[in-house]
Amino acid sequence: MLRAIEIINKVVKTNDTRVNSLIFISAQQDTSDLPHFKPKDCLKKVIAVGFNGTDLGKVVENVTGEAISISYNFSEHDARNVIDALLKEF
Repeated sequence: MLRAIEIINKVVKTNDTRVNSLIFISAQQDTSDLPHFKPKDCLKKVIAVGFNGTDLGKVVENVTGEAISISYNFSEHDARNVIDALLKEF
């Protein structure tokens, strides 16, 4: 997951018009060594979804976004929470 965030930070350009939001999903339990997402003007929102109590709050500290924790066997309610977080303020 560390490498994934680093690649996203490097590849997504500030003025990229192909993307405006990102939903990042992980079940990694130890998130202490994860980098933050770097703010990009094109990313209006980053939603970090952690399975089984994974707290991804740290990775979205520097961007407009939200960290949500859902169960591994996620329900329709969990999916709705992710969608609502993404669409909030759009």
